Amino acid sequence: TRYDEGTGLRLEQGDFFVMQTHYHYDGTEAPVDQSQFAVSVVSDDDPAADAMTALDVQVMLAPAEIPCRADEIGPLCSRDAALAEAIAKYGPPGALGEAILGACGFSRADFAGMTDGVASSSCDNRVGTSGELVSFFGHQHEIGASFRLILHPDTPEEIVLLDIPEWDFDWQLIYESQETIMVEAGDVVRMECTWDRALRDPTLEPAYVLWSEGTNDEMCFAMMTVRPNEN
Repeated sequence: TRYDEGTGLRLEQGDFFVMQTHYHYDGTEAPVDQSQFAVSVVSDDDPAADAMTALDVQVMLAPAEIPCRADEIGPLCSRDAALAEAIAKYGPPGALGEAILGACGFSRADFAGMTDGVASSSCDNRVGTSGELVSFFGHQHEIGASFRLILHPDTPEEIVLLDIPEWDFDWQLIYESQETIMVEAGDVVRMECTWDRALRDPTLEPAYVLWSEGTNDEMCFAMMTVRPNEN
């Protein structure tokens, strides 16, 4: 990602990067790893740093709760059992969905009836910084069916920022608006996700799919980058 000239992400001494890479290849022999990581840095000692604007990156979350279909049977179709397994695998991140439910004003019961194989969720997130919307990004896993980001939902000023009606795991790109969009701190951005259990690997044990770290778990989140107003 190359940001506009004069803008960037603020790095403090002691900050560090974590690079996560997904490898996909056919055959039994892995190819030679040719991954690279590069970053352009402007030191605080550089006069150009005084004129730079630090961008603000905001993470937005929504629940991911996908019960087993009515015709699926297994011990992990119990949400409690699925949650316990996720915590055993990933520690506290395996239980992140509990906090997201509360933050978005939902409970487990709101999703318990979604047993026809298709589940959905949404959450209204508040913009944290006033300025120009630079880019946005959406994320789900392998049984994601659709994804939307909507600014000012249910108002005459509604703007659909991102609409992927048929989710594709390979479309997790950083998107930029074709028009200038200004946001104010406190503006609402609604995130909507749907999932289809028919897309789940049929060799997997039937399980309640919830928010967690594994590829066979699910997520519903977005990131939004804002260039703050000069004032």
